[in-house]
Amino acid sequence: AQLEAANQKLAAQEELQKQIETLQASVTSLKEENGSLTTQLKEAQDKITTLTDIQAQLEPPKASVTSLKEANATLSTQLEGAQTAAAALEKLKADLPAKSDELATAQGRIEELQNKITQLQTNADDLKEKTTALAAANDQVSELKAKLTTLSQTLTKNKELTKTLQDRLTAAEAKIKTLNDALAQEEKLQKQLAEKETAFTQVQQNLAALTTEKQQLAGKLAQSAAVAAQLAELQSTFSTKENEIEQLKATIENLKGSAKEVEGLKQQLEEANQNIKALEEKIQTLQKEREQIIRKSKDSDKDGVSDADDKCPNTITGAKVNAEGCEIDSDKDGVVDRLDLCPNTASGATVDKLGCAENAKIVLQDINFALGTAKLTKTAQKSLNGVAQILVGLPGMKLEIAGYTDNIGDSKRNQELSRKRAQAVMDYLVKHGVPSDQLSAKGFGEADPIADNATAEGRAKNRRVELHRVQ
Repeated sequence: AQLEAANQKLAAQEELQKQIETLQASVTSLKEENGSLTTQLKEAQDKITTLTDIQAQLEPPKASVTSLKEANATLSTQLEGAQTAAAALEKLKADLPAKSDELATAQGRIEELQNKITQLQTNADDLKEKTTALAAANDQVSELKAKLTTLSQTLTKNKELTKTLQDRLTAAEAKIKTLNDALAQEEKLQKQLAEKETAFTQVQQNLAALTTEKQQLAGKLAQSAAVAAQLAELQSTFSTKENEIEQLKATIENLKGSAKEVEGLKQQLEEANQNIKALEEKIQTLQKEREQIIRKSKDSDKDGVSDADDKCPNTITGAKVNAEGCEIDSDKDGVVDRLDLCPNTASGATVDKLGCAENAKIVLQDINFALGTAKLTKTAQKSLNGVAQILVGLPGMKLEIAGYTDNIGDSKRNQELSRKRAQAVMDYLVKHGVPSDQLSAKGFGEADPIADNATAEGRAKNRRVELHRVQ
């Protein structure tokens, strides 16, 4: 719609341009006609002047007078024509400002339309850029939707896998219950077997006693054949005992069968125990797989590394970590960067709990102040928060906070300013938990520069705060 409006405005502009050209042509024609009329008027005036001179100087005859009157009439007619032309010229001159105004208005309108065309072109360019940006945004949305679909599919698969594992776990638990019931039954059979073995032992003892008694009776029968009644009684008793022995033997055979049954149950129990062990191992494997899946989707310490891949699962919130989920130690000195006040220690150097070598200068990083004051900037306060966290964890370590300046300005003033800045750092650390008896503050002014004061960069390095170990 804007493009169509612009085309309409452009057509209107072309029409106005044509009108302007027509007006300009009319003005040119009027100017030419004005020039011609001016020439004719001048010629007529010259003739009138000549005629007047002739009339004043000569007294011609009457015939000449008539001729002159005719000539005068002709000249008067020409004069009237010239005056009419002059009036027309004056009218054209009067109309010229209005035409000029129309021309100026048209030119203003042209400029206005040109500005609108320029604005429309700018709007079209902006619209094109926005269209491009919208297309890029749509591409990003499509990409994000694709990623979301992939993640949703992965989540669905994980849920299905979890359900499968849960079903397998439920089945395993049911199997374990069945095996536990079998184990309880086996224990019951073991108890019955023990009771039968006790009864079997008692029967064997009774059998041995009866056998001994039989042998005694047989001896008595051989020795006393005369005692028939006693023998008959003994034989009857013997028969009775033999029946009892047969019954006992049958009982023993039954017990032997029970023993075989018990052996079978023992074998079943052994197989059941092996199955239970295999199921327990399988359950442990499934539980490990389930835990691994859960750990893959969980990040307990919120460091961006899943628990399954996190070798340092208890990293504090906000700490920078590597791909293994452990805090970064850039200089490999055994002190992580978050707690290292000397993060660029040379390889192999022995460091203290601050991460600094024995004789290293401990220059606190990003400790800046408002110009000419001891007021800490927000950047300095943020840096000191980390220093306070380190020192709070090192009770008993005594440190001197040393302030330094560059060599610009009065040395006494620099000395006092460095002291105030050191004191400001100490006050901030104490306010944030560092015991005051661990710290002291001192200003060193321009002393002991660590860079060239002849350059702005060197002076910036010399304006610093250090920590000095107090022995």
